[in-house]
Amino acid sequence: MHTDSAFFEKLKSKYNEARGLTRRWLSVWQYDHCKFYEFCKWDVNLASTAIEGFPDATDQSYAFEPRPPHRLPPHGPVSQREFKDRYYRPNAARRARWTTWRPRRSSGSKADVEKGKQSQAGNAALQALPKKKTKVAMDDGARECFFGLLAVEVFSYSWAAVYVVLVQMPWIVLFLVWIYALKHQADLQNAAVPITISLALTGILIAVLVKKG
Repeated sequence: MHTDSAFFEKLKSKYNEARGLTRRWLSVWQYDHCKFYEFCKWDVNLASTAIEGFPDATDQSYAFEPRPPHRLPPHGPVSQREFKDRYYRPNAARRARWTTWRPRRSSGSKADVEKGKQSQAGNAALQALPKKKTKVAMDDGARECFFGLLAVEVFSYSWAAVYVVLVQMPWIVLFLVWIYALKHQADLQNAAVPITISLALTGILIAVLVKKG
């Protein structure tokens, strides 16, 4: 990988592969950004996060430029906004193709085309990321600390709202059937009992999930 677009596309692919289809499409926890962390390996294929951090500028076991970085975590060297934008928006190559095509349909300048090409081939973010020069041996059981990226997920209220609606649908149908099909217009209290209980329990569940996150 020699460009930012190739790296972020690979990062997204590997993250989605690690999550699996079920969690990727159905979980209320969705990708937000990545943090720079120091990890400590303490057993075979086992490691845990230690602290948010970045290799020292004198550490030659990692390749990154510039040294020292212009911005250190949590604000750099690649911002949280860029991680999120690169994940959810079309990659740089697609934006470049659109920028290249657009002047043919409008009065776009040659500078717009060149800017699109640069965004496709740029590698500033890739250069700034700490890249370990030797592979971390996860299968030897030796203690070792190393730096890498930690994916941060946030609670998606949009997905939660979808699940709330889906959970309440049977009780909404029951409410409508009870009132209109069975003609119990005066019995609103009994018709509303199931949906009221369901809403209360669903609200408690969502509150627990949010607090846990």
